[in-house]
Amino acid sequence: MIQPKGYVWEPIAQDDFIFGSSKLEGEILQSLGNWGEFLPPPETQFRKIDSYNCTAEGSSNAIETILKRKFGGEWDFSQRAIGIANGTRPPGSSPKKVADTMRHKPCMIPEANLPFDDRIETVEQYYTPSPLVFPLTRIGKEFLDTYEVGYEWVGNTDKEMSEALKISPLCVSVYAWEEKDMLYYRPIDAQDVHWTMMYALDGKRYVFDSYPPFLKVLSEDFTFGQVMRYSIKKRLKKTYWWFEIFKRLTV
Repeated sequence: MIQPKGYVWEPIAQDDFIFGSSKLEGEILQSLGNWGEFLPPPETQFRKIDSYNCTAEGSSNAIETILKRKFGGEWDFSQRAIGIANGTRPPGSSPKKVADTMRHKPCMIPEANLPFDDRIETVEQYYTPSPLVFPLTRIGKEFLDTYEVGYEWVGNTDKEMSEALKISPLCVSVYAWEEKDMLYYRPIDAQDVHWTMMYALDGKRYVFDSYPPFLKVLSEDFTFGQVMRYSIKKRLKKTYWWFEIFKRLTV
């Protein structure tokens, strides 16, 4: 069995946004809290090598799902690019660091521009080129100029997660993976090692994962160490007063 890798715990800081008490936008997009119809194409973080990049995999899956729900179309970002910009290397990275990378660095580029396929044979090759080069950063800058990514921590009770799922899919830290009778469970005293996306909750937890099988059902008593939700919106176009005056004078 493949042992999932890549989640690194980082404590919640005093100034981090917390669901229910922050100013992050909270538009209800899925009143039933089920994002199943908006899932992106499945992708694996394990081919000839394990990328140790689950925090980018899960986080970008959540962003792709929200984008599809809000703006339509299919979205597929290169997790390699996010991992490179983030500085991810074995044993992995924290969800917060990855979320801040997606917010601030020009790394949100299409998978086709920097794919993870069977040509990648080493971890070092996966995290190349480092740093990201032009024109990859130019593509990433276009995304940054158009969209604003946000995130906040969510409590790990069913009530809190159910409310947050109305606004966005959630990413969760998990012990991965122990399965019995088609249901995944958490062993006693197990430590979280993996970051993945939960897209629905009705007692059981429904996960869209970066290891096959990509759709997993978790037991009702499966607990999560950390939970995060995301937001994405279009930026307002900047208008410069001097440029508007210049346009009027030249008409």
